[in-house]
Amino acid sequence: EGSKKVCDHCHAENVLRAWYCAHCGAALQVAAARDQISVTPYRGLELIANAFQFLSWLAATTGVVLAVVVFISFIAQNFIFALFGSLLVVLVIYIISVIFKGLADSVRMGIQISEKLSKENVVR
Repeated sequence: EGSKKVCDHCHAENVLRAWYCAHCGAALQVAAARDQISVTPYRGLELIANAFQFLSWLAATTGVVLAVVVFISFIAQNFIFALFGSLLVVLVIYIISVIFKGLADSVRMGIQISEKLSKENVVR
């Protein structure tokens, strides 16, 4: 009935979302009240947004490595070709990274809008 859970064994205070005591490791028997914890029904969408965010990061990292590999691979044949080839790789990978980041942000924005609409419907 507060903002913390108290452990039955060691009487340490824990966050409401904790299942186990951070101090002694015992299972916390007391459940938090529903209105005190923010539980989203959109957990699957949150995972999808996190996956898109990770893919954005992965694409950017891969693009840097790939641009260096392209540059090193073609520098012996033609410096200008190696330079433009690596710049093209960076540009394409940057676009892919921005698309994944945009998808992640769109999913998160959709979750926020849905949560706001559901809260407004509850108030009515």
